[in-house]
Amino acid sequence: MNRTTKGCLISFIIIIFSIFGIMFLIIQRIDKSFVSDKQEVDISWENYIKKIRYRDSVLLNNYNIENINAQINKTENYLKDYQLKKDLLNNEYTLNDSLIKYVNIPHINDKLNRSLSIYNSNVKEFNAKYSSFPYNYLRIKKSVDLYDYFEIQYGLNNDEIIKKDQKINDWIKNGGELK
Repeated sequence: MNRTTKGCLISFIIIIFSIFGIMFLIIQRIDKSFVSDKQEVDISWENYIKKIRYRDSVLLNNYNIENINAQINKTENYLKDYQLKKDLLNNEYTLNDSLIKYVNIPHINDKLNRSLSIYNSNVKEFNAKYSSFPYNYLRIKKSVDLYDYFEIQYGLNNDEIIKKDQKINDWIKNGGELK
């Protein structure tokens, strides 16, 4: 081999190793970012759950309303399994409606709403970031789904949110035009 061919071959090998090295560093950075972002969502969910449990303990210790106590017991069962999130949301709607009728706890409702807002904000950032390449590749490789939003306004009537959610679910089930 002549010197020019050797020089080109060595340059090519250096370029290939550089590309792989840079790709490795990028993947490591994305992986660290993924772990951090996922942890942020999980922590905000746990904080929200703590607020729910605090509300439930206040209600159980200070009020003895049979309908509310039954809903609180259901809530605790749903909190144990993240997969039951939709059931938890439906239970929270029912419990919130009962609380509006029987008990006024605005300071706790404000804490729940703020905590839930932080969770939904973290979910929005995570889902936006990990829906696009190359982040979505890592998310899929790690078998992590995008997070669901949890929409409820504590201390307020949630009929509009429930109707909107039902329309979306009907549209997903039946197709057609979303009205």
